Amino acid sequence: MLNPRRLFALSIVTFFSPFSGISARAQQKALPPADFMAWLPVSDAERQLKAPAVEKDAGAEVLFYRVHVVDELLSGYDVQRVFYHYVRLKVFDEKGKEKAGTIDLTYGNRAGILSVSGRTIKADGTILELDKKGVYKRDLVRAGGLSRKAISFAMPGVEPGAILEYRWKESIDDNSIFQVRLKFQREFPIKKATYYFQPLPERITGSLRMSLMSFNCQPSPVKQENDGYSSISVENLPASRNEAFSPSEANLEAWALLHYQLGDRKDPDKYWNEVSKKEYSELKDTLRSNNEIKAAAVESLSLHFTETLVPNEAGSGPASRFDQSQAARRLQAG
Repeated sequence: MLNPRRLFALSIVTFFSPFSGISARAQQKALPPADFMAWLPVSDAERQLKAPAVEKDAGAEVLFYRVHVVDELLSGYDVQRVFYHYVRLKVFDEKGKEKAGTIDLTYGNRAGILSVSGRTIKADGTILELDKKGVYKRDLVRAGGLSRKAISFAMPGVEPGAILEYRWKESIDDNSIFQVRLKFQREFPIKKATYYFQPLPERITGSLRMSLMSFNCQPSPVKQENDGYSSISVENLPASRNEAFSPSEANLEAWALLHYQLGDRKDPDKYWNEVSKKEYSELKDTLRSNNEIKAAAVESLSLHFTETLVPNEAGSGPASRFDQSQAARRLQAG
């Protein structure tokens, strides 16, 4: 059976071949979502919150966590997945002030974090912007001795009653676009986490379709947004906790698998019937001989043999030289 990842790569190559002379990077960069360009309004209800809703003893709580997942096509047929993160957090007491004072944005070896911005809205309405000079890289050592890279920064003017907002862009360049894990939980309890996503155009993905599978949670039904994105949400998420010798995050925390797959798997019989027909058709096309393949075979033989093993027209044994025209006729006939 052909690898779906390979089918996906082939469909990308097929799409780009007529446009090889055009700057791919200029065509395929997606615009950031609107809420990454301008902060969303803060409601009076959010300003007046006095206590957390998810974990009663939490000193700080994320009011919303929004992530836009954007798949971008780059030059050389490479695909880059970009996440636009947006967090709004409320500080309730001194414990929350201490924990939210420094924010760590962790990322993997093949990922990068860019365009970090933030602001603090104090209880009296004063707004303090994050100084980008205070954004720096460092290594974090977590429970079990695991080390991760992080972008860290200290939010300005943190105090009980303040609302903190911060955004960042995360890019992943390892071409693992076939599937990605969407994490809903963070180090703070979250009132509502929402992922927004858009599949690549059908002319790129071919028969592959974007699909979603959830674990340890019950997301809302997929909602079609007005801006072309689809979204899912999970509410009232407790804070994630790292403990030595605990099961993996995938076994404990709420997450969803966003991936491309062939067809609709709700009906197994129908799905495998369609897949087998498709794979048989593609395999048959791959094995079918054509004039280009036959010409390449003749050229290969002429380069590597000094005497032909193909009988001459009289049938009297090997000829003294390779007879290209005779070999071509035999290949064409059979």
